[in-house]
Amino acid sequence: MRPEVCSLDEIGQGYAVCDPSFVTHTILAEGDSWFTVGGTALKYPWFTNLLFSLRFKKSTLIVNLARPGDTIKNMSQMGKYDFRDAINNLPLHAILLSAGGNDLIDKASLLVLPKSVWKNKSINSPKDYCNLGEIKYFLDNLTHHFIRLAKARGNKNIPIVTHTYDYPTPRNAPAKFFGVGLLGPWLIEVFKRAEVPKKDWRNVSDYLFNRLADHTVSLQNKINNFHVVDTRGTIKRAKITSGVSGDWLNEIHPNKAGYKKLAPKIVKKLYEFLP
Repeated sequence: MRPEVCSLDEIGQGYAVCDPSFVTHTILAEGDSWFTVGGTALKYPWFTNLLFSLRFKKSTLIVNLARPGDTIKNMSQMGKYDFRDAINNLPLHAILLSAGGNDLIDKASLLVLPKSVWKNKSINSPKDYCNLGEIKYFLDNLTHHFIRLAKARGNKNIPIVTHTYDYPTPRNAPAKFFGVGLLGPWLIEVFKRAEVPKKDWRNVSDYLFNRLADHTVSLQNKINNFHVVDTRGTIKRAKITSGVSGDWLNEIHPNKAGYKKLAPKIVKKLYEFLP
């Protein structure tokens, strides 16, 4: 059964489909473009959204606070009024979170060393292209912001379920947004500026996303009632080409087929907590 996905503003406005009293499960979604829209290149752009690919056994309302390009740093700022408002006023069964990917992309130029630094090094692995000190600082900051958001939840009995990101391929495949035009690509530009050899782009990108994923998984031991679905290796990765490739719509967003593969893993974890 497909969930009803409503904004917080639509709750209490007389829409039956957005009324928690008419559904079995109510979930709060907070996150980035994986929960909103990853581009409008498809005939039906609303399918480029992980939430619409979820399927439940019973009626489910998802109250969606996600915004394209959002970061966990921004989400955690003062707990965001709308986040606190939803926590305090809705009968929530779970919080579904998509965060960390944009934080990594925003900081990637600091995490990847320029050629002037790595050219005289012996390159034996992807991490030799990376600033390990900056990566540690970045991950420590992520911990702070995830903990901050979790504290804003107030009620620790509400489980937080989040996911890792599957492996994007650095490539010239920008996202096309209605009314905005093209945004990105992101990763490929970082590697070009750092003059990382093209043959190593994928391995360096995978190294960074593995560090992010491993760190996110480790937070299960630091944050109460915090659960991570490790989705790495679930979807078919893109080739180094432009446009749709594999299960990817553009450089950093899956397409409908990709989200349909990721969705069952998310739902399976949610059902550990849904009544």
